[in-house]
Amino acid sequence: MNLLCTLSTLSLWLTVLAASTQAQTAPIGVQRSVQSSLNEQLQVRMNNGTRTPDRAEADQWLRVGSLQQREGAYGKAISSWRNALSLYESLGDNDGVGLALDFIGLAYGNLGDFYEAEHALRRRLGVAQSQRDFLGQIYGLNNLGTILLQSGYLPAAESSFSEALRIAKSIQHLEGEGLSLSNLGLIAAGRGDYAEAAKLYEQALLLRGRGDNPYGEANTFNNLGDAYRAMGLGRDAVAAYGEALGLARRLGDRPTEYRAIDGLVAVHQVTGHPQRALDLLTDRLTLAQQESDPYQQFRSVRALAQFYKAQRNRQAAVQFYQRAIELAVFLGQGQEETLLRDQLSRLDLDLQQTVETDVEIRIRP
Repeated sequence: MNLLCTLSTLSLWLTVLAASTQAQTAPIGVQRSVQSSLNEQLQVRMNNGTRTPDRAEADQWLRVGSLQQREGAYGKAISSWRNALSLYESLGDNDGVGLALDFIGLAYGNLGDFYEAEHALRRRLGVAQSQRDFLGQIYGLNNLGTILLQSGYLPAAESSFSEALRIAKSIQHLEGEGLSLSNLGLIAAGRGDYAEAAKLYEQALLLRGRGDNPYGEANTFNNLGDAYRAMGLGRDAVAAYGEALGLARRLGDRPTEYRAIDGLVAVHQVTGHPQRALDLLTDRLTLAQQESDPYQQFRSVRALAQFYKAQRNRQAAVQFYQRAIELAVFLGQGQEETLLRDQLSRLDLDLQQTVETDVEIRIRP
């Protein structure tokens, strides 16, 4: 298999996957951290070996599936990856089989079909185990654990991450140890134990900083920022998100960059630094426009509308609510459109109630 083509395909798919994900109700940062972990874990370490022209068709199906995923054609993408899977199986290319199953499993996870996701990823793990492919087992267990965590099975997810950590330690694979510890931090965060989560993330960073995966290091810094923010440690959270942001910008890792900006905005708003929050939101919107990414433009404009509402700047809030509604319509986000229209219609009432509450607090003896 052409490794350069594979990495290009992965990069494309990671961008699409992050852009299409919607947050769900969960403790601070856990759902976004889970998705970032899914993105990161698609960077499967391909074993070296002879690649022949016979694999060109299978490689092409992988690339076609990635393009279809980018266009939102999830069913077609999975079908293309299944074509690649069949070809790799017929060729006896276990590396390709594992990669195709990762694509399929994590795509199903992104769609919320956790049954099919778990089925594909357990097959992927079985391939690695049958070949005594320890790296494949480490990444397969982390992928499977992440899907189990996303579907709410924390004990099973924890068991999967712990087994991955055990194997990584047994072969002294620093990156595998760091990844597994970072994912175990997600388990602690999912239980609301942010102090334990922060401890695990910090341990992971000691290992990831010595490895060769700066993308993973940036992801763990964002996780650590989420934990610090949940603990009310604003200064520490800013430092962690700042490290993630710097790494993401150097790497051109847009999903991680957006996530770091969002974390910093949340901290600055809570700690009373609205100008810093506004500067970051403006940078976020500019980046999304430069990238011609309508989904991230929508998220940026929506955040700016909410920011100006919190600052009681009615004119600016109305302007950005209207822009957010237009983008929601363009993206076919009907539920978001309805919610934003309701928020816009209630804007004056909400602003009036906020002022009355502040007056009551100021005159209270």
